[in-house]
Amino acid sequence: MTVLSRSCPVRRRGSVILSGFYHIVDELLVNRALRVTAFVAVLGCATSASATVVSDWNTSALAEVRLSRSLRNGPPIVARALAIAHTCMYDAWAAFDDVAVGTTDSSGSRRRPANERTDENKAKAISFAAYRCLRNLYPDGSLPPPLVQPSVRLNAALMNQGFTCTPENPTNDDCQNFDPTTPQGIGNIAAQAVIDARRHDGSNQYGDLTPAPCPVPTPSPHPCAAAAYGQTSAHPTPTFDEVWAYSDYVAADYEPYVPTNPLMGYCNPLVLVCERQDIVDQNHWQPLIFSNGQECLDSGSGTEETCPGIQLFIAPHWERVTPFALTSADQFDDILTVPPPDYLKNSGQYQTDVNDMIQFSRDLDTRRKLIVEYWADGPSSELPPGHWGLFAQFVSQRDHHTIDQDAKMFFAMHNASFDAGIVAWHIKRKYNGVRPITAIRFVKQGKNILAWGGPGRPIEHIPGEKWSPYNPGTNLTPSFPGYFSGHSVFSRSSATVLQLFTGSDDFGFSTVLPAGFGRVEPGIPPVPTTFFYGTFSDAANEAGLSRLFGGIHFEDDNTTAQNVGYLIGVQAWAKALTFFNGSCCQPAGSCTRAVLYNTSPGNPGKRGSLMRKRVAVESTAEAYLELLAARGVEYFFGNAGTDFAPIIDAYAKREAQGQVLPRPLTIPHEIPAVAMAHGYAMVTGRPQVVMVHVNVGTANGAGGIINAARANAPILFSAGRTPLTEGALPGARNRQIHWAQESFDQAGMLREYVKWDYELRMGAQLETVVDRALAVATSEPAGPVYLTLPREVLAERLQEIEYFDPPRLRADAERVPDPAAIEEAARALIAARNPIVIAKSGGRDPRAVAPLVTLAETLGLPVFEWHHSHVNFPQDHPLHAGYDPTPHLGDVDVVVVVESDAPWFPKLKAPRPEANIIQIGQDPLFSRYPIRGFAVDLGLGGAPRLTFAALTDAARRIGVDAHAVTERRARWEAEHRRLRQAWSAAGRKAQDDRPIDMLGLSRAIGERLDASTLVVNEYDLDPTQTCFRAPGTYFGAPASSGLGWGLGAALGAKLAAPEKTVICAVGDGSYIFGAPLAAHWVARAHNLPVLFVIFNNRAWNAVKRSVKAYAPEGWSVRTGVMPLSELDPAPDYELVARACGGWGERVEDPAALPDMLDQALRVVRHEKRQALLNVVCKKP
Repeated sequence: MTVLSRSCPVRRRGSVILSGFYHIVDELLVNRALRVTAFVAVLGCATSASATVVSDWNTSALAEVRLSRSLRNGPPIVARALAIAHTCMYDAWAAFDDVAVGTTDSSGSRRRPANERTDENKAKAISFAAYRCLRNLYPDGSLPPPLVQPSVRLNAALMNQGFTCTPENPTNDDCQNFDPTTPQGIGNIAAQAVIDARRHDGSNQYGDLTPAPCPVPTPSPHPCAAAAYGQTSAHPTPTFDEVWAYSDYVAADYEPYVPTNPLMGYCNPLVLVCERQDIVDQNHWQPLIFSNGQECLDSGSGTEETCPGIQLFIAPHWERVTPFALTSADQFDDILTVPPPDYLKNSGQYQTDVNDMIQFSRDLDTRRKLIVEYWADGPSSELPPGHWGLFAQFVSQRDHHTIDQDAKMFFAMHNASFDAGIVAWHIKRKYNGVRPITAIRFVKQGKNILAWGGPGRPIEHIPGEKWSPYNPGTNLTPSFPGYFSGHSVFSRSSATVLQLFTGSDDFGFSTVLPAGFGRVEPGIPPVPTTFFYGTFSDAANEAGLSRLFGGIHFEDDNTTAQNVGYLIGVQAWAKALTFFNGSCCQPAGSCTRAVLYNTSPGNPGKRGSLMRKRVAVESTAEAYLELLAARGVEYFFGNAGTDFAPIIDAYAKREAQGQVLPRPLTIPHEIPAVAMAHGYAMVTGRPQVVMVHVNVGTANGAGGIINAARANAPILFSAGRTPLTEGALPGARNRQIHWAQESFDQAGMLREYVKWDYELRMGAQLETVVDRALAVATSEPAGPVYLTLPREVLAERLQEIEYFDPPRLRADAERVPDPAAIEEAARALIAARNPIVIAKSGGRDPRAVAPLVTLAETLGLPVFEWHHSHVNFPQDHPLHAGYDPTPHLGDVDVVVVVESDAPWFPKLKAPRPEANIIQIGQDPLFSRYPIRGFAVDLGLGGAPRLTFAALTDAARRIGVDAHAVTERRARWEAEHRRLRQAWSAAGRKAQDDRPIDMLGLSRAIGERLDASTLVVNEYDLDPTQTCFRAPGTYFGAPASSGLGWGLGAALGAKLAAPEKTVICAVGDGSYIFGAPLAAHWVARAHNLPVLFVIFNNRAWNAVKRSVKAYAPEGWSVRTGVMPLSELDPAPDYELVARACGGWGERVEDPAALPDMLDQALRVVRHEKRQALLNVVCKKP
């Protein structure tokens, strides 16, 4: 624990308050065997002068967490204890509130009359509830003599509130008072009810379940699963006076945990010889021997079964604990919120993770070391859940909370943390994820690496098998698997609740680390150092980063946990609100705002039965948001105007009730707003909602809608409509603009580019209109739809909305071409001498790539990606034929065109007239294009992935000429190698050019791409210098070329795939069009760290190329003058990113480019900030 830089005044009755409590507790931690009198003397100063009784008891609870033995101090165990303690307090407080109900009194039967609802009675009830709960959670006997027992501290804490507990006089003992007409009785009743409700919640708090046996030690001993934090197998079976609280246990439907790997011996760079580095399975967690355990073993003082310091999985059964708000520990498993670790999904990621960890070790400086130490929260600390208790205490004092506010805030936050522990430990058990210490020592054994050299040592070359995390204490990494990070999920869930409770992300917390604070390296810092956290998000982000800096977790351990933590926080807050407002009427916790009823006969639980949901609402606007959330819309990209008033008011109500979906995102310009929805849809395939301001906002967003139409991106594009009426209806005109902004046909400006448009007439239409909009948008070929929303209609008063869930109006099923057409196409391909494939956007469906590979390999088909917008074919595959089919068109006899609107340019070159053209796609005719004359000898309309699979099956059934296929494959594979060599040579030649050549810049970016990187390219990244293998990792600009798409699309992609590194490559002209100030504001406001790389040639090169192609000997070429195409003088684009809290640099020297790219990637990956490189390139 650290010394908190805050003043400490107290808003409560008459206790004697001393200063410096936090320093005293630090001293207590140093000498745990302080005498009773010493502890009692300082307990009175446990709170600051403005703390409420709730905050006081939080302080007492955290003291027990720090001072108790390891038996009760695992992170999820602490989270549960704090949640139970504050649930006891909340339930006691609720009896004295006007509307709130307790978790164990949903009917409000304990509620006291209005005249008894005083702060004094609330404080008394809360104190006796807290005391009873903490005595249950931290009973006497858990500390060996001469350490002070919990009852001494808790009795003193109760006395410090002005109350006493005298068990020797039970006739006058308030601690035994269960009279529901007294505050102390309410406190005891509420606490006991919570204790009883949690008695058999799966935690095994009382150690009364059959302990899990130790596994048989073969081939080398595997330690037993731990009973709790830091406990070892020193006592494999409890003696008569020992109880294995919280231990793993045996159950009929449950398999106790057994580690995959044997123990790893203690080692760090300063150890002369490292033993026992056995690694059986490099993908899974390996328990460690602590330094004290190694000493015990080396000295012969004990064995693995008797020595202390043998690492065991803490609480491996924790996924079986009943959550507070979640439905189960695995609630998020099936919606891909919790994917497997990256190294299990992507080949090569394991090595990347190892290299990243070594880089973190190499980058350790004093600041990062202090970040690791501050957030370590290991044994003898308040642990991560308790750390956020300290933050909540600060918020309480900062905002001058009342008892009522603190009862709610601590209750909601600690229960979110409790649920976070359950989910995290489920994932740890499910994936049993490896820690960096095992991965690095496995990969780098026998190799020297440049990394931190150990305590007091510089960054230096060390043997890979001696690499060590920077982590305080004897345990180099925690006693449980890595994936995913407990620090991250605890922090983000807590931060989310604090954001929702306070209505803001503002934090403003600072803490001073005294000189010599370091435990790994005691000399740091040389002077007191202040850490400041402006926002809750800043604190949660740094908590996660600290585990990367220290080498405790991999990157996706953090990112996935942060994402899940947010969802847990939202759900816990929503559940807490139902208790606060008294709407939670089911004691079992299955509260909902909606009423579900069955509309079909038979078993109401039968799959396929028709369910209607009825939800209370106040307006059409609220009903609209409810229906969007029910239909799976996650984000509402808004660029607001006066027409938004009903929407904004409805959002305020929903957020007050904990209903945060669809999440509203402020986007201060229509261009990035539409592009973000486009980017989100292209990554996920799911439509999102954009809403803009009437006709003027529609006009600003029209270019983006044209892009979405041509790229088949499903978007529900909506706009307000100027109020229809001039009279007294709610929402009627009341601003000057309401007359000037009306159009005769607002949708007319978009009708050519949207699949459907409509104006909502009344709230009663809502289900039909929304479901039709989403179904049309997502039916293939997908595309945007447009919905206008008059303000009076949004303001219409409703009492409820009723709708089918799931909807009964859905997108079309996928189509497959006629079998006869498939047969004809397959025979044409088999008979062809020189067939080719030209693909542009078949990879829009990532599932289409693998079937195309199978088809190409079966028939020996080369695949060209011509002006491609997606990864259609792995670019390192031997049959990938490059990016320009033009040189080959004169010699082909069959051309398979895949989702390509312009597969060649007839004016320049086209296939021979007798060539057979087979076009594959959702709409092979591109029927929404006014003119398109490319031959379609055979059109195979339908889902490309199904078409490819059907063609392969037909070809195999008919019979393939194996000799012809082998010959053709050999020819094209040789061409593939030739192209790759030529491209590589061109890139090497260009990489040192000054000014920087765009080819060299593309090469530098290409060298840094990995399986976890996603690229959005608005024109200038040269595909010959990259190699994208996996579908969904590359996205090129739409063919419609509505400039400014790239910035917003990249932000939308990052929103859709927060675990990915997103690089946006744009020309300077495209950057200007993208409303860059708005885009960078969005990146900062919504925590979307994207790397923007500007290919800055100070010109619109596309315009110049067009002029040269049009008039190769014209005046512009002869004079070198091309008006309207220059962008000099070029702004300092990097300063725009800096102004929005990002990292920005200008690069002119090609020698500096690699390092600058690496720095930028570290910023977005590890600091979680946006970055921009303004790369000055050759001027065309």
